Amino acid sequence: MTAPAQFVLFDIEPVKVKGPLSVKFEAFHRANPHVLDAIIRTAHELRNRGVERAGMALVFERLRWLYTIQTKGDDYRLNNNWRAFYARLVPLVEPSLVGMFSVRVQADDWTPDLAELGVDPEPWWNGS
Repeated sequence: MTAPAQFVLFDIEPVKVKGPLSVKFEAFHRANPHVLDAIIRTAHELRNRGVERAGMALVFERLRWLYTIQTKGDDYRLNNNWRAFYARLVPLVEPSLVGMFSVRVQADDWTPDLAELGVDPEPWWNGS
């Protein structure tokens, strides 16, 4: 059995934006692109352990747990409102994770613009 991936923990940059949730999420993501990388690493860890489908809530709670046990004094904030957006964004960035997260119809019918979000459409590990 291989050891779990080492996570480099991060600070969350708070963002105050008015508007619909999609606008708030996009502002959060642009300020905190490292959250997407952590979500993808966690999803791959699940896949490597044989989990084919999972909820984004599981990934969020795992990241919260890791941060809580490995750091002291900082306030870690992953807004539950962002789970639906990440569940839609992850498979676009990491095709091997298509089908891992189920999604429901969203009220504002958000479609991510990867370029506007600063997300490279190439697989996340191809950092060339």
